[in-house]
Amino acid sequence: MIKPGRLLQCATILALLSMPLPTLAGALISPFDSTGNSLSNEDGELMKGALKSVLDAKKAGATAAWKSPSSDFAGRATALDLFEKNGMPCANVEHVFTSGGGSTYRLPFCQTADGTWKIAF
Repeated sequence: MIKPGRLLQCATILALLSMPLPTLAGALISPFDSTGNSLSNEDGELMKGALKSVLDAKKAGATAAWKSPSSDFAGRATALDLFEKNGMPCANVEHVFTSGGGSTYRLPFCQTADGTWKIAF
């Protein structure tokens, strides 16, 4: 016999798995908010600037650091390696929060035809 709480848990997991990806993505939590403290818009812009700097360098080992003047957050982005996917230049980038809590994240980015960088899974 399945316990009612376990049945609800299984039903929730099945419902999440059956959702279209955009719906499911809206329900996920940002990995950059894992400390319980939200990044401010200013912090997010500083982090994105460091990521863009590293990606635009198109060089493995390129590193850029950022530090917020108004919060405890700081971080460092590093291009781990470069590769090509569907004809686009790409890089695996590691971001480490060096202050303010948080974790280390590794994400693949690819540059689209219009020059913007997008996360590419």
